Amino acid sequence: MRSILLLLVVSQFPSGEVPDPTFDEDVALESSNEYKQFWNNTTKLEFTITLSQASADFINNYQYDHNDSTYFDYYVPCTFAYTINGETTTMEEVGIRQKGNMSRRHMLVDNNFSLDSLAHYKLSFKQTFDDEEYTTIEALRPFYKDWTDNDAG
Repeated sequence: MRSILLLLVVSQFPSGEVPDPTFDEDVALESSNEYKQFWNNTTKLEFTITLSQASADFINNYQYDHNDSTYFDYYVPCTFAYTINGETTTMEEVGIRQKGNMSRRHMLVDNNFSLDSLAHYKLSFKQTFDDEEYTTIEALRPFYKDWTDNDAG
């Protein structure tokens, strides 16, 4: 497993104000303790993204070429963990892909993650890996997820 560790420092907001996000039903309410803790300017946040070798290889081999955008919009699975003030929550099968245009680069150098080759990444927390492309495009087949045997609850 490849592990990428990202640290985020939350900057001070003027007079304790926090950003006004656009909400949908799956997002913490502005009045919730979870929301207030996340945006508190004294909160220590840490994000960890762990990729399988197959996911790292896909991003490295298919999502870097500025002249071939065939695979630019496809996500591969990763494990996403966030730590808020020492308490960690882990999410499996989060989608990750490179983003941007000219900022794309190889993420692996000699088969190892290199800080010298940092690129921009986009996460999708709603990715299911069961779309038709994951069965019809050879490079995406290793990431196909069949949900038919999973319990609904």
